[in-house]
Amino acid sequence: MSKIKNNQHIIIPLVVFLIIFLVGLVIFDDYGISVDEMAERKTSLITFKYILTNAFGVEEFHEVLEVEPDLKAFKDQFYGVALQLPTIFIEYLSGFTMDIRTVTKMRHLWVFTNFYLSLIAFFFLLKKRFENWKIGLIGVIILVFSPRIFADSFYNIKDLLFLPWFIFAVFSFYRFINNPNILNALFFSIVSALLINTRIVGAIVPGFAGIYLIVKWIRHDISFKRMISISALIILSIGCLWTLFLPTSWDNPLETFKLTLSIFSKYSLKITELYFGKLVPSQNVPWHYVPVWISITTPIFYQLLFVIGNFCLFRNLKKSDFENQFFDISMVSFFFLPIITAIVLNSTIYNGWRHFYFIYFPFVYIACFTVYSILSSEKLKFKKVFSITAILSLIFTGQWMIKNHPYQMVYFQPLVRKSAAGNFSLDYWHLSTNECLQFILTSDKSQGIQIAYPTAGLPSFLHSFVKEDRNRITDAPPNSWVNTVKYIIYNYTNNFDNEMEFPFYDRIYNVETDDFKLASVFERSHRDELWGNDYLSEVTTNISSDEIANAFDGDFSTGWTTSQPQNSEDFIEIELSNTYNIYGVSVYSDTNLKQFPRSLEISTSMDGVIWEAAKLGYHTNWDYSFENETAKFIRLRNAESFNKENWTVNEIVIFGQVAPEKN
Repeated sequence: MSKIKNNQHIIIPLVVFLIIFLVGLVIFDDYGISVDEMAERKTSLITFKYILTNAFGVEEFHEVLEVEPDLKAFKDQFYGVALQLPTIFIEYLSGFTMDIRTVTKMRHLWVFTNFYLSLIAFFFLLKKRFENWKIGLIGVIILVFSPRIFADSFYNIKDLLFLPWFIFAVFSFYRFINNPNILNALFFSIVSALLINTRIVGAIVPGFAGIYLIVKWIRHDISFKRMISISALIILSIGCLWTLFLPTSWDNPLETFKLTLSIFSKYSLKITELYFGKLVPSQNVPWHYVPVWISITTPIFYQLLFVIGNFCLFRNLKKSDFENQFFDISMVSFFFLPIITAIVLNSTIYNGWRHFYFIYFPFVYIACFTVYSILSSEKLKFKKVFSITAILSLIFTGQWMIKNHPYQMVYFQPLVRKSAAGNFSLDYWHLSTNECLQFILTSDKSQGIQIAYPTAGLPSFLHSFVKEDRNRITDAPPNSWVNTVKYIIYNYTNNFDNEMEFPFYDRIYNVETDDFKLASVFERSHRDELWGNDYLSEVTTNISSDEIANAFDGDFSTGWTTSQPQNSEDFIEIELSNTYNIYGVSVYSDTNLKQFPRSLEISTSMDGVIWEAAKLGYHTNWDYSFENETAKFIRLRNAESFNKENWTVNEIVIFGQVAPEKN
């Protein structure tokens, strides 16, 4: 027993890291495919193809690479993907025979592996800095029990590759400032180059290494010659390696670096997202955007540790040697400078604070100063209170993570949790789509299931499933659904009230967490549909009148068409066999989804003389809902001319019921 106690500084960390590793292996495939993953793979494939061509003279490619454009013609050529290329190389070695589902699983495992290794580096950094293995372990546990970070460590191949390599870079930075020799400088340069390749903001770490050398020279700790030589070694090494790792820079490194810096300091993506109940543009977010997102998505106890930790850190500066003083100040700077810079430059920011996840590492580091101060205290009661509070916080956070798995990415701290939906963006990665698709595939065994996904493109999400299931689903373009669309999947990310209804569809499934919806499945309802001649008295039109009966025969292979480009005079007038309460019309158009009226006007009438325009509610290019109208006549008129397409109708379906007779 005493032997175990004497070796607890080895045994306990090993057990904790083994548990983390095993949990990761068990759950890494539980997360769906995020909206960016296939785009990231495409960038990696294009870069890999460019390397094969320009570095190795390869001229013939597998069809997977052959269809990709040249890197120099690609809009995302300045995105560094050096850390993603190992996954592409594995695909290449397999002859690109791996199923896309296997590819995505491999990439998820790769992201987690990087995160896991960075936890080990973080542990040793904290252990060395505080000379206490317990603080190292506590820091690792805080990082793992941070729900959003933990979830992203399985699929976010951009931000959660940058965070681990930021940890690696700072770890090598700590080694360098404690022993600024040539070997440590080279190791630091390699890691920094990979960091900067992933995101240009990573240059902040070698920047502080330069400041460190200057201060050392001012303090007369090193000679001017040594300062210059080591600085030159780091700058040249990082410059050469950064160029090597970013193939688009090979022909003009300096100009590429300037362009990269310019592009990513003011990124031009224009999207809007929910923030305090309003849709804010990504190019003009309020100054408090990042601080607020950090505060509402980080456990309260961690925030308290961070706030106190800042005071503890600065109080501890007097007790530390110069190297630790400089490192501690650097860590404070690594947290605050990116936020301040983004505010000053009014940087483009979206998807919460995911682009700033790397600063969570110095956040936890600073929080550990509170832990260090408490563990160093001689007040036993104070230690007990802290221990109980810390354990309860970890239990509550861990319980939430388990209960809401795999949706830890929508974690909100308890004070804002009940009001988060409708005020802040939710599942911006659209990971809940995976569960919606799984529900449809499990409950519907048919082939050719057509699904509409109005908030994003559907195909990339299908890569979570085996080929047989993927082939059962066909995608319908957003806002252009035809009668074969049986299901709609809707994501509530930027929904104001966490509610959604689609005319002529019933909600049959919800993906929920914390009592708010992340996504829903809607199924086509056929209630109150009026088909064919059963409800018709007469149909007239101004053009192709000999074909109009085909639009009411219940046969989607036949139809009516103007046979000429649309104009504002085209109309179809329907006289019903009875008076109906009508609330919608579906006008099923041609199968190529193009020959629909660009501005359909629907009017109703009781006598066919006096017409009243229906007040349209939500509608697509085919489905039109409106307030309940009592009518015996319906007129469909193409209100605007369109010289590129005909107007074609395969079938018209009216939604309503026979109006009750008046006494």
